[in-house]
Amino acid sequence: MFWLIHYENLLWPKQIHMYLSAAFFVLASRVLVGIDERMRSAAPPDWGRIMGVAALFSASTFSFGYGAIGWIAALMLVVTGRWPWRATWSLLAVFALNAIVYAAFYNYSTLEYHSSPLTSIGSPLELAKFTVVYFASPAYALLNNHMAANLLSLAASLAGLWILFRNLLLRRHSVSRVELFACLLMLFGFGSALMTGLSRMKFGLEVATAPRYAIAQVQFWIGLWLIAAVTLRKPLQAWKTPIALSCLAVAGLFVLSQVRYARMIEVMSQAHWQGVLAVINGVADDDVLSREIHPDRQAIEALVPDFSKRHWSVYANPQPWWLGQPTRDLFRVEAADRCRGSLDLVSDLGRLKGQSYVEGWAWDKQAGRTPEWVVLVDGAGIVRGLARSGLKRPDVERAFSAAAGSAPGWHGYVAAPTPLAGTEAYAVLADGTSICQLTRNAPPKAGDGVH
Repeated sequence: MFWLIHYENLLWPKQIHMYLSAAFFVLASRVLVGIDERMRSAAPPDWGRIMGVAALFSASTFSFGYGAIGWIAALMLVVTGRWPWRATWSLLAVFALNAIVYAAFYNYSTLEYHSSPLTSIGSPLELAKFTVVYFASPAYALLNNHMAANLLSLAASLAGLWILFRNLLLRRHSVSRVELFACLLMLFGFGSALMTGLSRMKFGLEVATAPRYAIAQVQFWIGLWLIAAVTLRKPLQAWKTPIALSCLAVAGLFVLSQVRYARMIEVMSQAHWQGVLAVINGVADDDVLSREIHPDRQAIEALVPDFSKRHWSVYANPQPWWLGQPTRDLFRVEAADRCRGSLDLVSDLGRLKGQSYVEGWAWDKQAGRTPEWVVLVDGAGIVRGLARSGLKRPDVERAFSAAAGSAPGWHGYVAAPTPLAGTEAYAVLADGTSICQLTRNAPPKAGDGVH
């Protein structure tokens, strides 16, 4: 997930919360295994470090719910390690305080958008399948083969369970710090899989492959890798060079997986934007909304006004606020020869009631690129619809080479019935403050985009 292609993830509040939760957990786990080693040597408890661990796990919990998994993993280590009762009960008390505060301030209205944990836990086989697919997601990103990734995940999950049983129950007092740290990472992985499955299983196994969960999934795989490194360290001493070369090869697979992922996201993003455009234009294109935004229409209706009020998501940008505004207050109208393009399609798609889907193409001749936004303006000069570029238009790209590969097609919605008489399309030019009128149903001609 930490990859330049995904830089936008670092600007998404929920993603930041997940990163922080995982980071605080890893830091707390690193300190915790050091304390455990001290406890095994019969040294007195280091209360400063114990309270530091409690603070880090608390920070993890209040960053994101994954922190609760961290607490449970830590307490399993403490109990199996038979820590002195005062240290154990101190951590239990802080955990209980965390739980009380979390329960008091949790937004319970969001529960309706999740599966019922009681229902999900009653389907253990489905939950096991969800876990396998959950851990298979990073493997699939590397192997690009679902069957191989799922088989690898199944084997790794079974191995992980055996390692946890052996290290935490059978040989708890002889495991190294690295092995204990690895066990904590694997417990975090299993816990996140269980938490996600219990709350999201009703949406299907595909949910388990969502890239945002990689933050927790990789903890499990890193834990397994650490165990393998410790176990095979001596036997593989003579194979250091081949192993190093293999690691470089795997790094190459990471690069290839990111390129493939970027292409996939580009396609998904364009489809998702159609749903976003339906939302911000106030158009009830239920087929698109349920597929690209959320399967529950009531959830959309409940959340969108809140997003708008808080200026979250797409509402943090100026474009949604253009709707209903006079163009004279927003833009300067440039001469028609500043751009080329056309409003090619106005349709109700056979499903929109009193509303319209629009499509066309545009090219900013001076900037030499596709305008990102198009506004639909009524006869009174009021912005009534928004459209966004990004659609492939082979006919346009064939007509002039300058547009090749630029995806000059645009699409959007207008909350008014077809045929939108008196409504005109304007491309928002590169400076963001000027617009240029597009024609209607004008096929591209060679030389249109050359200047």
